[in-house]
Amino acid sequence: MAAELTMSLTRRYLLFVLFVVLAPLAFAQSAPEVEALKQAKDLYQQQKYKESVKLMKDTIKRYPNCSSCYVQLSSFYSRFGDMAEAASAADHAVKAANTDTLVAEARLNRCEMYAGEKDKKLLAAAEQDCREVLRLAPKTPEGHFDLGLILMRENHDDEGLKEIQAYVDGWPQAEFAKYARKILANPQAARQPMAPDFTVTCEGGKTINSTELAGKVVVIDFWATWCPACRAALPEMKELIKKYPSDKLLVISSSADRDENAWRDYISKKEMTWPQVLDKNGSLSGSFDVHAFPTYIVIDGNGFIRKRIVGTDPQASLAYQLKAELKTVFESSVH
Repeated sequence: MAAELTMSLTRRYLLFVLFVVLAPLAFAQSAPEVEALKQAKDLYQQQKYKESVKLMKDTIKRYPNCSSCYVQLSSFYSRFGDMAEAASAADHAVKAANTDTLVAEARLNRCEMYAGEKDKKLLAAAEQDCREVLRLAPKTPEGHFDLGLILMRENHDDEGLKEIQAYVDGWPQAEFAKYARKILANPQAARQPMAPDFTVTCEGGKTINSTELAGKVVVIDFWATWCPACRAALPEMKELIKKYPSDKLLVISSSADRDENAWRDYISKKEMTWPQVLDKNGSLSGSFDVHAFPTYIVIDGNGFIRKRIVGTDPQASLAYQLKAELKTVFESSVH
């Protein structure tokens, strides 16, 4: 049940941070619950993922009515790609919520989980959740934005665009106002995931800005020198780069390595001459919501994310899957 909207998980995490800050005042939660939520956030930011999940589970055992704990657990599972567990935690959050503010938080969490689905029943459920959020908390910006996306994916463009416009008008500096404006300019952006804007500095000092890549197919290769599957895919990646001219295809390899010297030695030894980025602080992987390596993101010439290839497949290598997807993208651009 992976959502199509790339930024959905990021919004849920930012929303969680806001609720943690306001928790003592808005929810009258106990001090241990609030402290556990803050600790879980810190652990996650330190990339201690298993510890963050365990802390939330342990906290829920002690405080089974902590709906915000379930929301956070749901967010963690979503980011790990375990959507079944994420959905279960989201449902528990709604059941445990006992104030209007908590209900709004829990239902917004569940709404955002399904906002990118194609299944009509899931979209209808997400719409109901969003409408309840706005009934309880009309000034929730994410509620307007998500409801607008859902309505447009249900082909109710006029009503959906009104909600998107309300989001932009009410919160012009909001986190995703720029993306909302793209939807207003091109409603198709609500039905397909769009790549976030990015600027990266490559090895050697060259800067690449996504705004300059219009019309070109872009593949971002999220990898690391310590990743066996990433290393195994390298020969096929080189062949793929040779196959397509540079004015048609741009491959950017973004490494999660922390050891800069090891990274530089590796790309030099392996003659990785295409754009190489050391994403030491995780800013690029974070903007694309990447948490597993290798991950390939295929972006078409209009800035839409056409494919997200994650992990390993015993039936077909990642590079083979990428080759097939690029063939489809280039063929579709001809027609």
